Amino acid sequence: MLKLSKITLLALFLLSTAGATEAPLPPPEYQIPLHYLAADEAARMLQQLYPGTTTRSFRGKLFARCSRQSLNTIEEFLDQLDTPPRSPSTRFIELRHEKPHRIALLLQARFADNPQVTILPDNRTNRIFLMAPPVLLNLLQNTIRDLDAPDA
Repeated sequence: MLKLSKITLLALFLLSTAGATEAPLPPPEYQIPLHYLAADEAARMLQQLYPGTTTRSFRGKLFARCSRQSLNTIEEFLDQLDTPPRSPSTRFIELRHEKPHRIALLLQARFADNPQVTILPDNRTNRIFLMAPPVLLNLLQNTIRDLDAPDA
């Protein structure tokens, strides 16, 4: 019979468990109350804007799997969007660095499933025409400003 010292046994045990680490627990899932915004629309939007967050809608309710800090940010964002429907606002945004059709294509792809948003490039005047609810219009305008930066 082979006899091993206590140190040898301890070393073998440590070597055998060295790669066996427990997988980290996933972040908790929170239900986010919505009053006006459709849960499936909110889930799609959050998946695009917050890639590290897992969202889903179930029976008209929105669920997000994320950190507590991310949840606070998401709730603040959704508070601005979850408002009673209003008539759309319009705005022309003049571009300084980019071509209108390039930015319009990017935005149209992102908001293709939202019938409340209209994005039209005007290459002749180097502007983009926007029609959307006021909160989304502000989001679109800020996004265009970021995309039209000289080093974008």
